[in-house]
Amino acid sequence: MMAPGESRRFWIPPDLAFGSNETATTKPTGPLVFDIELYSIQRQPKPPAELSAPPNDAETTSSGLAFRKIKPGTGKERPQLETNVTALYNGWASNGDLVLSTSFGAQDTFLVREVPIEGLKEALQLMVEGETRRFWIPGKLGFGATADESRGLPPGLLVFDVRLMSINS
Repeated sequence: MMAPGESRRFWIPPDLAFGSNETATTKPTGPLVFDIELYSIQRQPKPPAELSAPPNDAETTSSGLAFRKIKPGTGKERPQLETNVTALYNGWASNGDLVLSTSFGAQDTFLVREVPIEGLKEALQLMVEGETRRFWIPGKLGFGATADESRGLPPGLLVFDVRLMSINS
């Protein structure tokens, strides 16, 4: 209900926040008040057309990770598990929901070994600086082949577009 540039104050009643447990020591109690200013509205990136399976021209590794190069890179070396990298990425579940993303061009810097998705760890190690690839990560290398309601993570195939900006030795 807000427009860009607008500011509003929101009062959140306890039953929609942390409850009204007066003995809680680690969570706020009672109503919450937020002052929010909306700077802009950014649209989510559109998911690729191939969300149900990799296309026939995709290459596949022995683990089942499939990929296609979108833009060649300029680098020669590939990152290893202990390498610190900077990347841009968007990842979708097979239903088209965006599940992980560097928000609208904000680069993310991290150690490859700290990536929580095994297929994405493998994917990053195939790339060189400046390269962009699309990866189809099977459930066994993603969040699992079947749904785990307790974790709230999508099962099955994940599709990621990854641009490896830099390898930071």
